[in-house]
Amino acid sequence: MVILTPRESAAIAGITGKGSMTKLPVSIFILTLNEADRLPKTLRSVPWADEILVIDCGSTDGTIDAAEASGARVIRHPWEGYSRQKSFALTQCRHPWVLWLDADEEVTVELAHSIRKAMESETTAGGFAMARRTVYLGKALRWGGWYPDWKTRLFLKDKVRFDERMVHETAVIDGRVERLRGDLLHYSYRNLTHHLEKINEYTTLWAEGAPGRPALPDLIFRPPAKFLKAYILKLGFLEGWRGLVVATMGAYYVALKYAKLFEKYK
Repeated sequence: MVILTPRESAAIAGITGKGSMTKLPVSIFILTLNEADRLPKTLRSVPWADEILVIDCGSTDGTIDAAEASGARVIRHPWEGYSRQKSFALTQCRHPWVLWLDADEEVTVELAHSIRKAMESETTAGGFAMARRTVYLGKALRWGGWYPDWKTRLFLKDKVRFDERMVHETAVIDGRVERLRGDLLHYSYRNLTHHLEKINEYTTLWAEGAPGRPALPDLIFRPPAKFLKAYILKLGFLEGWRGLVVATMGAYYVALKYAKLFEKYK
């Protein structure tokens, strides 16, 4: 059971529109693997959802205990890849409206209010996008191209499919997509080591799924262009040392994915 502070209870009462903990008719699914340290924050932000599903692919760190303690329904399912795992999760959702969250995200009160209004409206939209704001090493980023990072996360179950990209897959909506007010907070990386680990994972997946052969100009020009765009054109320097770090990491990501593509076709 989720234990709320008086302030959180008051906020949720406003989200539901009543003084009681009336649930909203929406299913939430979250994919997990060893997220015991971050999942509770995500779950505490959505006690207003009628159904919360945690699709776990083999956690060994207490993730499942944390999920069950919150009242979420845990489904153990072997990893099939990002898109296919989400497609499976979708089949397990009971409600027509589904909200996809990652285990490192948090729904703000303003966004929750927007979700309630969307649920209560007679909308003909097939989905809703929300502005994701990344919290990097303790600070919510605004500059450098990081915000607003619009993500389509709330959708009708029968109007969505997930593309087959190996990484950074998206929800493809059959119909109109509207935007919601309020931020989806994204606690992206635990630390710099974790950031580097995810870069290594994602660039490997990108190279495996890339359809064409690489060209040397990609490796020469794209990484510095990425840095200049993020740090200068998108005003990343306004984020101080964090802006320099994330712009450098972005350039490294681009360099590494093309280097791995060269390795693939060596």
